[in-house]
Amino acid sequence: MPCGSRDEALFLESVLNAEILLPAFKGARQSDRHFVGHVWTKVPMPRFDPANPLHRKLASLGGRAERVATRAYDPDSTLARNRVAVKKAIADDGTSGRIDGICAKLM
Repeated sequence: MPCGSRDEALFLESVLNAEILLPAFKGARQSDRHFVGHVWTKVPMPRFDPANPLHRKLASLGGRAERVATRAYDPDSTLARNRVAVKKAIADDGTSGRIDGICAKLM
């Protein structure tokens, strides 16, 4: 999805990867193939507002999650193992919990 800024992209990355929103995203799916087309209309997500301190914090945490993920990623490993390792690293770092806390306030 085109974004107007890096912060907007990081905000969106944080929201779309928030564990707390997973049930809502799963409920928005109408099929196993067309997730993207329906989530935007069924899960109310705010547009990025750079004046909103919670939005800016989510963008910052999205950047942190990217850095943690980069350190946890092993180019010699499988996709499945990397997925687990990255998710665990972001959780162990506390970043995913902080993202979930902010998303709970926003949604």
